[in-house]
Amino acid sequence: MLINKPLLDLAFRGFKSIYTQANLEAPSEFEKIAMTVPSGSRDKSYGWIGNLPAMREWIGSRVIGNLSAYGFTITNRKFELTVSVDRTDIEDDRLELATCDRALPPAGEAPEWVHLLPPGKMQGRDGRAYELADPPGLILAFQSGGIDLPVDFEHQNDKPDARLHGPVPAAGWIKELRADASGLWGRVEWTATAREMIGRKEYRFLSPSFLHNKAGQIMRLKGAGLVHNPNLYLTALASQESPMKPIPPDTAKPASLAEFAAALAALIGLPPETPPKDLLAALKAKIEGEPDPAKYMPVAAVQSMLAGRMEERLALSEERAEEKVNRAFKGGFLVTAMKPWALALCRSDEAAFDDYLAKSGPVFAHLMKPSHANGTPPRALASEAAASDLERAVCEQLGLKPGSLIE
Repeated sequence: MLINKPLLDLAFRGFKSIYTQANLEAPSEFEKIAMTVPSGSRDKSYGWIGNLPAMREWIGSRVIGNLSAYGFTITNRKFELTVSVDRTDIEDDRLELATCDRALPPAGEAPEWVHLLPPGKMQGRDGRAYELADPPGLILAFQSGGIDLPVDFEHQNDKPDARLHGPVPAAGWIKELRADASGLWGRVEWTATAREMIGRKEYRFLSPSFLHNKAGQIMRLKGAGLVHNPNLYLTALASQESPMKPIPPDTAKPASLAEFAAALAALIGLPPETPPKDLLAALKAKIEGEPDPAKYMPVAAVQSMLAGRMEERLALSEERAEEKVNRAFKGGFLVTAMKPWALALCRSDEAAFDDYLAKSGPVFAHLMKPSHANGTPPRALASEAAASDLERAVCEQLGLKPGSLIE
């Protein structure tokens, strides 16, 4: 690998990000044994009054105690830490851990805020380069999404096989994002399991998962994963695009003008040796000429034919429906009040009408049988009436022949 200024700047930013993160997350103990005093110059003197004498009961005259004055001078000193990196490590691209993956704090506690991405440009182990060019844009996209981003184990959420063959538990949820000079940070709400695992140092590294455009600019954060091997952080997690087989190059020889003309001639029914001028004239004639009535039919004629066929079908359907309903009425399946409904059902769904007839049966058939209520009484009843004593007595009183009242 060629060592140049951009590469050294990238490595420097990575080391600075890690140092800043560790400095912010490392526990501080100095407040227990020292105090904070401001200093605006190279050295500064600070004074104080010594301890007061012990109080006593006021008996007699006042006793005045003397105070002692003390002081100290602090001279500011400079501190530095220079880390050396072997040139071979840079040439062999062994600095990937300084660019993206983040080590969790060594204190044994799951941090609330985690460092997700360093600022500016970064390079993965596989050689692909990415850039955090617009941290506010990533934050806005996260806020507009309206859902928390998952932190899983070993990026299982980005592996289709893992999602298809079982549950993919979350280690935590990214609830908030913020950006500063050291890059992009996320506030994580850890699950109890993940918190215990981080506390026991079963997981020590966090790897981000994000989407990027063709230029390598990070467009949207997908989440993150607790990982063991941070050198795998960009292998298959930087892009949501599914792996695609490379498109083989087109090795076919382009057709010559003569081959194209021969193919066009065959398409319109001309000999392959037709001159280009005659070929174009024939093609123009086919495009602008009237279609062959033996092969083509005007659209308006087709539409008119279809409309006529539809009207015929509707008329036949109407006639068939009326016939079926009348037959069902005479058979005792329907009464007069049911005929409009039966016609509508038979027009729209003949099968449903037939199903109704099969299930209901001729329940009204008894109403169609003739009645004898208005018929002439049988003659046997008349002879019995004539023979009755009452009928003879009435005829005698009226001077009529017996049996006259029956007739």
